[in-house]
Parts: sequence; C-alpha cells; structure tokens
Amino acid sequence: MKLSKKTADGVKQFCELVEEFEEMIPNVEATVEAGAACSKKKTADPGKLSYFVEKVVERAGLVEYHKSQDEIAGTQKTANIQEFGETVRLLYPCTKAGLL
Repeated sequence: MKLSKKTADGVKQFCELVEEFEEMIPNVEATVEAGAACSKKKTADPGKLSYFVEKVVERAGLVEYHKSQDEIAGTQKTANIQEFGETVRLLYPCTKAGLL
C-alpha cells in the first residue's frame, strides 16, 4: 500500500515513539517489593510504570490538547488524565505486567 508523505511521516514518528516508550517500561523480572516501593513515592522515577504513563501522556500531547478543549467545552478531561496517572502510581506494579 502506498502512503502519502504526511501519513508515512506520521507512521514513522509513531513507531519511534513506541520504541522510545518500550525502552522505558520496567523489566518483567522486577519484584513485587519494588512495585510496592514505587507506589509509595509521590513522584515518578525513570523506570517506573507511573513515569512511563506520564511520559506517554506528555509526548502524545494529551494534556495540552485537552486543556484547550476543557476550556471550550467546560469538561474535565485534563483532570481525568491526571487522576489516571495517580491511580497508576498507587495501584499498579512497576513492571510490564502492570500494563496488562
């Protein structure tokens, strides 16, 4: 299938982001104790699942996009995204398995 230049560039950027994000995902062999320790911290550290989620949201431009949309439509999607990040930090282990 032949893609337009704009589409091909978009696919390339998406693939680069996926590779970048894959490198951030914590190792599957991480212990349950490491996951518990992560959830007690208030800030996300590189290599932690919450850090990964924050970076995906940031790099995808979700907060910036929804900030402007929230102002126009009177919605709270930005707050929902932030709440999602907090939930990940508190509830899910800092491993690839935490993504499942």
